[in-house]
Amino acid sequence: MNNIVVSGYLGKEARTKVVTARGKEQFVVNFNLAVNDGKKNGEKQTIWISVVGWGSFFEGVSEYLKKGTYVMVTGRAGLEAARDDYPARLQVTAQNIELGPSNKQEDAEEEEETTSDVAEEDAAF
Repeated sequence: MNNIVVSGYLGKEARTKVVTARGKEQFVVNFNLAVNDGKKNGEKQTIWISVVGWGSFFEGVSEYLKKGTYVMVTGRAGLEAARDDYPARLQVTAQNIELGPSNKQEDAEEEEETTSDVAEEDAAF
């Protein structure tokens, strides 16, 4: 059985497109996931994993796949073919994606803005 579960942060915004396969148009989303692999010699090790998702589910979720968003991906493991100067690397064909909080700094800024809005509303009464 070929199942894999990985979680990490998007390195940049997901790339989306519509392709024609077997005479049908299909939505496809691609992104790179930074996965923390613990520490080696006292330094954090990051593994970059290529993720691809096909179909309407990924069309709906793609708008939330921004840089810094934390996601958990379940799918099938495979190898992405080597290109130019890049060696072959792990690629996950996603079957499901669960979204988590985005970049901690962005979350803190949003929370601060929300708190300010609430304080202003309370002050009016």
